[in-house]
Amino acid sequence: MPHKSEATLDLESEKERVLTAVKFPQQFTAGPSWSPDGKRCAAAVLSPSGGFRSRIVTYDVQKGTENQVGSHPWEVIYSLAWLPDGSGLILAGGGIDQSQQIWVLPYPEGQARKITNDLNAYQEMKVSGGGTTIAAVRGTRISNLWIAAADGKARPRQITYHSSTEDAIWDFDPAGNNAILFQAPADQYSRLWMIGTDGAGLRQLTSGRFHAFNPRWLPGGGLIYAQVGEDRVPHVWRVDPDGANSRRLTDGTGEIPFTIPQPDGQTALMLEFSSPRELWAVPTAGGESRRIAHPYDPLFEAARFSPDGKRIACPTFKETEGRARIIWNIIPAPGGEPVSSLILPPHAFDVKWAPDGTALTFVDENEGVHNIFRQSLGGGNREPITRFTEGRIQTHEWPTKGNRILIIRWLSDADNLWTVAPGGNPVRLTDFQTGHMFGTRWTPDGKSALFLYGDLSNDIVLIRNFR
Repeated sequence: MPHKSEATLDLESEKERVLTAVKFPQQFTAGPSWSPDGKRCAAAVLSPSGGFRSRIVTYDVQKGTENQVGSHPWEVIYSLAWLPDGSGLILAGGGIDQSQQIWVLPYPEGQARKITNDLNAYQEMKVSGGGTTIAAVRGTRISNLWIAAADGKARPRQITYHSSTEDAIWDFDPAGNNAILFQAPADQYSRLWMIGTDGAGLRQLTSGRFHAFNPRWLPGGGLIYAQVGEDRVPHVWRVDPDGANSRRLTDGTGEIPFTIPQPDGQTALMLEFSSPRELWAVPTAGGESRRIAHPYDPLFEAARFSPDGKRIACPTFKETEGRARIIWNIIPAPGGEPVSSLILPPHAFDVKWAPDGTALTFVDENEGVHNIFRQSLGGGNREPITRFTEGRIQTHEWPTKGNRILIIRWLSDADNLWTVAPGGNPVRLTDFQTGHMFGTRWTPDGKSALFLYGDLSNDIVLIRNFR
């Protein structure tokens, strides 16, 4: 994996000079931003290992030396800008609770002061020439759970009725007994909840001074998720369906489960921050984690179990003839050497296993139009599954049983949900005229589709007299 670097370019000589570099998993999340006098560049550097921690640094452009500004315990910084007089920086940052707030960071003292205090996401800030007004892009998301019949014969039905960013649903997973596991904020923390597909039986599963995210239902009952507390170090936890008997499964420098568990529910794949280019597995009943594959590059796509749980599709990065390519290695579930490898088209994304386990499917683009293709593990030419002549595809989902694909497809000004069987005609399940979808999953019986639908909007706000 290459280093992340910041460089300067002399416009007269056209010579580039590397100012500084950080090694993955560290990364620049904001900047570079030139100081008004042109002597320094400011940037934010994220170090996930040992907890989500960021530092604000300035680099002397001539000497290349680095200085940290202040000691505030930042989590993630998304954007920054200098004040016109060079007396400080304006920052937009936050944590895994999805909020991104605006702060003032005096330079060089570094005593941070919070300007905004809500659950919106602020980004792309500019400061007026007089330094009295901030213009910022503010993002707002409202999203709720919906359910639609797979045959398209009944109107979709809304399950939850959250009305603001402060309680918007961010992630979900179908559970047993016609229930849905989902993630939504409460009391300034990200919580896990359960609700029936009929909208009844809402209950909160997690509480306390920690965030819970990336929830995944286990086929045998219970769930796993990532939990991060005041130390900002995430670990993998398991809890019973009623929220009782929570227990930690990992105890390293930071671990996150990131994919659907093995079909039998006994193993989950995870990322371990101390070894970011390795794929790890953790027993969901407890036990020692083990390394599955190296190298592994989760920046592109997540590794996935095959439908029978015996193999894993694992992406890795390779540079060939100056071009970055993603190779999908098919490895045994316990780990070991690849049994086959595939190179998909350069712009392929949303890679999934085909239901029969003999191929990978993916979305690719041709002249602005998205379609789904199938690539056999044995090689050969890719085969088109859909033949759309317009529109863009966000994601596709195969059911556990059957061959109809769920597709979130964008046409005109809205996302809508479709199903299609290979070689068949697409069936439209929703008819929204505006709005966005944020993910979809089949119910375990394959008779209905669950999805997140709502609104994602941005506006520009002015903040005056903030100093």
